[in-house]
Amino acid sequence: MPTEIRCYVCNSPAQEKFIAAEAGEPISGITCPRCGEYRIFDKEPLDNIEAKGRAQRLFFSSWLREQGGILVSAELVDKTIPITPPTVHEKAVRLLRWFTSKHPAGHHFKVPGEDQINNIVRWQFEESNVEIDPSGVGWILELLGECWINDGFEYYMVFNDYAVEEMKWFFQVKDQTYRIGPIGFIQIEKERSHPDLEEMIFIAMWMNPKMNRAYNTFANAVMDAGYKPLRVDTGHPEGTIDDAIISGIRHAKGIVADFTRRRGGVYFEAGFALGLTRLVIYTCKDAKADRDELHFDVEHRPFIFWKDTNPGRLALKRKITERIEAHLGKGHQSFTETERNGYLLPEE
Repeated sequence: MPTEIRCYVCNSPAQEKFIAAEAGEPISGITCPRCGEYRIFDKEPLDNIEAKGRAQRLFFSSWLREQGGILVSAELVDKTIPITPPTVHEKAVRLLRWFTSKHPAGHHFKVPGEDQINNIVRWQFEESNVEIDPSGVGWILELLGECWINDGFEYYMVFNDYAVEEMKWFFQVKDQTYRIGPIGFIQIEKERSHPDLEEMIFIAMWMNPKMNRAYNTFANAVMDAGYKPLRVDTGHPEGTIDDAIISGIRHAKGIVADFTRRRGGVYFEAGFALGLTRLVIYTCKDAKADRDELHFDVEHRPFIFWKDTNPGRLALKRKITERIEAHLGKGHQSFTETERNGYLLPEE
């Protein structure tokens, strides 16, 4: 059964549950309304996070929410902070996206007030005697975490001053009741359509015939999700392959980055895609040599480790397809058997 705790990162009411043992150490899963889900070693407290200051602590909370279930440690805190938060416009877009996901078109909804949020933050950090019902603040903490907003003053600037007054994305119905206006929905459609991106997933990996079976598994998983797989290796004039890789990642909606054999190019390609805010799916062969070689910059990412067996590759294919569809939705590409085979490589 989950244990009721205060979140180790943002101090919100949260739940902790033992989930596994890794490298002989017990690991707990934390579910927090603001930080989302993450994992932590049972015996490794995050003693250093308080020294980072409240603003950076809450930025780390929002960053953590976007990572989706990663393993958090004191070392990760030191490596990640300081964090540069999104711009006011980017925060407002997140806020618009969040309200749109919760309320159908045309529906009216309540929004929190500046003082209400400030009281919740004070209660969150146990700085006030204000009585707060924890059961009624989960959605507000989720909103703050999703939109990288730290307090009521910032919320007022992002929501009222920018999203309502400047951009006209929301219309006020009465008091704290609003609805999303036509301009808001136009903005959401722009966000969803990504007209400059193709329904394509870039595949970054060790380009060696020994990996053809693995590549075919990645490609089939991508096609099962309704996207075209893109691989860039040979067939380019000297000096142009880097341009082809960068162009491919820029035009793709995501990337499968396989870190087997610790290829330097894969680290670059995954980092480049991450900087463009593309979906990055981290994979690696489940062999001791490959896992031990993972660099500390990526080892905390939510890896899909795979075994080079028929059941292992089937599981890998299913997990990649599920992750693509969960983050990007089902693609619209379909493939005949001949078209599908055209993307695949001969296996040893």
